[in-house]
Amino acid sequence: MRKKYKSKVAKKIKTYCQVNYDKVSKSKMRMGNGLFNHRCQLNTVQMVKEGLMKSVYLCICTNDEDYPIVHFINLSNDNKFIDNTLGFDYESYDYYIIRKIDESEFNKMNDLLMDTKKMLIMQHSRTLMNKIFRVDEYNLGI
Repeated sequence: MRKKYKSKVAKKIKTYCQVNYDKVSKSKMRMGNGLFNHRCQLNTVQMVKEGLMKSVYLCICTNDEDYPIVHFINLSNDNKFIDNTLGFDYESYDYYIIRKIDESEFNKMNDLLMDTKKMLIMQHSRTLMNKIFRVDEYNLGI
């Protein structure tokens, strides 16, 4: 029952993203380093600070198998989106851009990540059901 509820919430989030956010064309993406460390919010900022990338974008990654992922990617100096956290696996996902992150927000990336997860869960689920099935920003998979 819990898995069914989580899948329902995930489907609502995916649909919301498809309707409300711009999808990044695969032709506008390029393979990144592939750090595979679950720290996209820090990896992207580091790349900008080192001058290797131009900017950071908040996005949602989706595919047919997994729950949606709140994620951060970079825009390179040649205007290609790069996922330095998932590396080659970027091809497995569709990316929906939420917004560009201003450099003044770089020191609160963890809060931005968690607040976005909370917002999506609150918008697309019910508080009582979340308590019953223990669904929150830590265990939905986003």
